Amino acid sequence: MLFVMHVQQLVCAILDDLLVRTVVMSDNSGRGNVAFVVVDAYGITTTHVREIRAALADFCAANNIVSLNISVLHQHSAVDTLGMNGSILKALGNAGKADPVNGINKEYMENLYAKIEETLTEAVASMTAGTLYYGNDDFSDFVTDKRDPQVLDAEFDRFRFVPADGGREIWFTTSAAHCVGNGAGGTELTGDYPYYMEQYINENYNADFLMILTAEQGTTQDWEAVGVPEGVDTVEGLTIYAKAFSDKFAAISNETEVAPVLNIAHKEAFYT
Repeated sequence: MLFVMHVQQLVCAILDDLLVRTVVMSDNSGRGNVAFVVVDAYGITTTHVREIRAALADFCAANNIVSLNISVLHQHSAVDTLGMNGSILKALGNAGKADPVNGINKEYMENLYAKIEETLTEAVASMTAGTLYYGNDDFSDFVTDKRDPQVLDAEFDRFRFVPADGGREIWFTTSAAHCVGNGAGGTELTGDYPYYMEQYINENYNADFLMILTAEQGTTQDWEAVGVPEGVDTVEGLTIYAKAFSDKFAAISNETEVAPVLNIAHKEAFYT
């Protein structure tokens, strides 16, 4: 006899906002603009990325956007945009269905598409000339590998855009730290540490902030190493971690000016 139990997790509280962050870059050569869109979500499928690109195709053509890149920050406590948290029992009958049952909320996805279009439109409209700087540092104290073998690539990057008109800077950073500050199966909605980093950097460094997630596997946040006390609640822990993380990025001192030459190439690959 086979017993099947499936528990669907519901959101019990909202700790902060889930955001879409977009930056558009150009080398002013006329060869085209490149857009990077980062979504607060657990994951997103290639199908959805293709739908977003198709919906924005006319806008991209009109604004010479030759590359529209969409990624997520892999928050474990975000709305399900991948479909993994639906009913397993209902999903058993999905074979051959054109509209399979999963955990994705169609209204939420429609709103997400609209927000991506909105942020892309605003990013294009606010493009301005400036200088880009690149620097990096070892962030080993901020991450740990929770699985064997212990492998860490903790050299994180920061691109810092300084507008020529003296306006607000943009920090474009990388991280391989899992967004699991609320646990891997929490019921409270949160954008995790990137949300609190953005708040801190906005307020203390007068800069806008966008983070790209790099290959992480078992790499996750190391709260103990940065002095987060035991027993603190989620928001306090994320705030302490985000402050330390942000100050580390701010302290990068090996910057070099990036030549205004922007090249990008793509090749689609599928792994089964």
